[in-house]
Amino acid sequence: KLDASQVVNGEKYWLSTAAIVSKMGLRVNLVLLVDQQSILGGIDANTESTLESISRTNTSMMIILGVVVGVALVCALLISWLVTISLSRLALGMDMLALLRLEEGGRASLLVSRSQFTEVAKCDLSFVALERGLKAFVKFVPRDVVRMMLNGEMSSTNAMARCKVSILFMDIAGFSTLCEQIAADDLNLLTQDYLQAMCKIIVESGGTLDKFIGDCIMALWNVPRHQKHHEG
Repeated sequence: KLDASQVVNGEKYWLSTAAIVSKMGLRVNLVLLVDQQSILGGIDANTESTLESISRTNTSMMIILGVVVGVALVCALLISWLVTISLSRLALGMDMLALLRLEEGGRASLLVSRSQFTEVAKCDLSFVALERGLKAFVKFVPRDVVRMMLNGEMSSTNAMARCKVSILFMDIAGFSTLCEQIAADDLNLLTQDYLQAMCKIIVESGGTLDKFIGDCIMALWNVPRHQKHHEG
């Protein structure tokens, strides 16, 4: 057995004993006594200070690790917050774009700001280009038709379908003579005021603007959306 608590003359020794028995019944006891100082080389004297040094080092490492983890966590939260803000504004802008809120003051792109992150910034630029193209598109295609296409209610096909519609043609009486009597700038302002006022009435009544033919307005009811009592 091994017993490391043996002390002889104030010195610590490791004691090991073993018994050897021969076939003839002869028993021999072996005793091994080793000085701990000769094996450890004075480590015991410095054990306490060594442990204290290791403890201080571990404490310092834990503090440094905690600071690094804390800074990394703050940076991650900040980056996540910045990305979330940019994506939230982009999503809100897309919602407004789906509603065709393209007028000044209600433009979806006003909600989108240039992000510090390359990927998000590219999305922002693509969004602004999309709004610009859509704004130009609704100048030539009825807004209701564009809205239905965006919502998936209508697809652009070459198919035709029969339906009963109400059609309005309206123009300014004596417009040709009027053109000869007033200046071009005044005629332009007059035409704009007339077209804006009439288009507002048509849209509010559920009609769809089909086209402008000079001073003439062509509008439809019961297409592309079904309307009851559109004849009246």
